[in-house]
Amino acid sequence: MHIVLFGMQINWLAQLFDLIGFLILIVAYQQSKKHFLIVSALSYIFFALESASILLIDGTNTYANIIGNACGISRNIIMLYFLTKKDKEMPLWIAIIILAVNITVNAFFFDEWYTYIPSLAMVLYTLLAINKNYYILKTGAAINEAMFMVYNFAVGGYVGVIREIILVIAILYSMLHMAIKDGKIKLPSFENLKRKIQYTIEDTFYKIYSQNHTKHNHHLAV
Repeated sequence: MHIVLFGMQINWLAQLFDLIGFLILIVAYQQSKKHFLIVSALSYIFFALESASILLIDGTNTYANIIGNACGISRNIIMLYFLTKKDKEMPLWIAIIILAVNITVNAFFFDEWYTYIPSLAMVLYTLLAINKNYYILKTGAAINEAMFMVYNFAVGGYVGVIREIILVIAILYSMLHMAIKDGKIKLPSFENLKRKIQYTIEDTFYKIYSQNHTKHNHHLAV
């Protein structure tokens, strides 16, 4: 179940699950909140399979991530229910229960420093995700992916490290795109930019022509 890449033993099955989950999550981060909850829950299934294969094949303690992904799927389903049926965000008390279950179960498997990361990431992301502000939600997602970048490196999920870097970039891009769409960031239109460039060129040539014409008239006067 391993291949050697750049002198490192790589669990190819885990990396395959990771790659599938990554591609699904890339699509999820470009969706509206309701669609994001559905698509990202699907990606969590593959990330759980990735962690399970690392646990079973490599013997690395990945219980925290398996439990975290299971709680993440449950959280998304409950959040989706409240958004579609109740037209509101999931209540804070439900989020606290989900987080308490996650931390309590994981407490039995905490040992190495990196085993704490999934639980901590889930706490931060869940508390930010139940906010209606789009930018707070995406900020939480960026922090979540950055923390899992460290986690994947620690457990040998090297494809996961690359995945997290790309996901952080994708999240920042989606935030920029939404900010432009909302008018929070205004970019010059193509026509305005074209006119500005044209004006700059014409103005430059006019100044050069004026300077040469002035010098020419000066020589004639002399």
